[in-house]
Amino acid sequence: MADSGFETLLTTEQGDSDRFDVRLSEAPNSDVSVTATSLDLTEIAVHPSRLVFGSADWFISQTVTVTGLDDDLVDGNQNAVIRLESRGATLGGAAAVSVLNVDNDMPGITIVENSADFSEAGGVGGIALMLNAPPEGDVVVDVTCTVPSEALLADENSEPGETVSLYFSAANWQLPQWVYLFGQEDGYADGDQIFDLSIQVNPALTSDTSGYLDLPAQPARVIVRDDQSSGFMVHLARVCGA
Repeated sequence: MADSGFETLLTTEQGDSDRFDVRLSEAPNSDVSVTATSLDLTEIAVHPSRLVFGSADWFISQTVTVTGLDDDLVDGNQNAVIRLESRGATLGGAAAVSVLNVDNDMPGITIVENSADFSEAGGVGGIALMLNAPPEGDVVVDVTCTVPSEALLADENSEPGETVSLYFSAANWQLPQWVYLFGQEDGYADGDQIFDLSIQVNPALTSDTSGYLDLPAQPARVIVRDDQSSGFMVHLARVCGA
C-alpha cells in the first residue's frame, strides 16, 4: 500500500476538508480492499471508508476526503488519526494518516505549517497561519522578526522587512496565509541562530469583537543555519635548499 506523500492533514470544526490519495505499491493477484477508519469519530469523518483495487487499476490513486466535525467543546485543536488497513489474497498491511482538526469554539491563531529552518546564505523558509474561529470583524495579525540581522519577512505582496501584517475576516479566516523568511548573510561565524518570531493581533487595525484582541502574543521558532566556518587553515609548503 502506498500514498501520495501526505504529511499532516488540516481540517476545521467548521466543516473544512482535506484529502489524501491511496494506491497499491505492487500488483495484486486478486482484488484488495483498503479500509479507512477515523479513530476519533467526534473530530473527523472519512469518505469513502472502503477502497477496492484490482490487477487492472492497482497503480491508480484513489482519493479519501477527511472532514472536520464540530463537537461544541472548547477543547482546542485536536490531533486525530485515520487508520488504513488492506486485505487481499496476497497483500496486507496498515498505515496511519495524521490529521489536525482546528477548534472553532474560541478565538485563536494556529500555525498550520512551519518550515522556518534555513540557511543565512540565501535560504528561504516560511510559516502559515490561520484563525481558529470566524471573527466578528476584521483581524490583523502582525508577524515580526525579533532578529532582523538574521532573517527578514515578506508575504506574497510585500518586500522583505521586519514585520508582515496578515488580514483575516469572516470570509477567509480558515484559509492559511504564508509568511516567507529570507536568510540574511551576516559575514560572521556565529553558529546557527535560534530565535522566535512574534505573532500578535494588531489592536489598531483589528475591529473584531469576539475576543481576538484579548489574545497574547505567541512565538514561532526559527532556526537560521550559519554558513561560515570558524578556526584557521594550515598550508604545508616544502622548502628545498642547499
